[in-house]
Amino acid sequence: TIHQMKRESDQPFFGFVHYFDPHAPYAAPEPYRTQWHPGLSFPEPEWTSRFVKKFKRKRSVVTPAIADYLAGLYDGELSYLDTFVGKLLQAVPQTDGRSTVVLLTSDHGEAFFEHAFLGHSHVLYEEIMKVPMVLWWPGKIAAGQRLQVPTQTVDIYPTLLELAGLRIPPGLAGRSLAAPLLGEGPEPESSPIFLQSPKYFGLIQDLPTGRFKLTVRLMNQKARLVNLTEDPGGLVDLTQTHPAELSTMKAGISAMPFEDPRGRSVAREEHDPAELEELKALGYIE
Repeated sequence: TIHQMKRESDQPFFGFVHYFDPHAPYAAPEPYRTQWHPGLSFPEPEWTSRFVKKFKRKRSVVTPAIADYLAGLYDGELSYLDTFVGKLLQAVPQTDGRSTVVLLTSDHGEAFFEHAFLGHSHVLYEEIMKVPMVLWWPGKIAAGQRLQVPTQTVDIYPTLLELAGLRIPPGLAGRSLAAPLLGEGPEPESSPIFLQSPKYFGLIQDLPTGRFKLTVRLMNQKARLVNLTEDPGGLVDLTQTHPAELSTMKAGISAMPFEDPRGRSVAREEHDPAELEELKALGYIE
């Protein structure tokens, strides 16, 4: 990627760089592997992917010490990845009239029993859904600037288009955040963010009493309400104590045409057994 960027940087270019680390198995090379964890040895790093899949809801097996150990291995993966991101950023053209926008983000986070769940997929907890979205454009976007309005991945496409001076197609689900990032306009008004996994629907919305998040399990319609303003980790369930907010959030979810993912699945006549095993190990299918 770096060689391509250097070779083609005299012309406008777009690059999508996908690093698979950090991801289970949490088995970064040394010195990163043992940089953060408290010194346990079970499960072995190379077997953490299978361990996460097998014991993702079993607190009797995943003790707090093991959860901390796994989180430490994961942090080692992050440190390992950081070295390569640094090399990439050092090679980004930012001189001789050339200017490159860099956006760093992720498709999901990782859970370590903050909510009695290990790994990712299926659930909509904050540690999985809340991911970094960092824009770097020296001389254009002020360092340390933070947007207060909730954002989501569908905002990335229109934002990058506007920053590049390109036309934004009508009808996109997301919205451009270019103006506030460049200091050329106020932040847009907060709008609801809808979430969906194979087993849950969710809604994040700013109410007069705070930023609330409601999730509803498809199987039994069990609801969970949290106030992210006062409880950023979403640890305290407020369904029994905040009836007005619960009613408002339920109405918001009811107004959204969610679809059961089982009805939208795309049938495939042939499945590669190795591919299926890999997807199972990663937790995407059961």
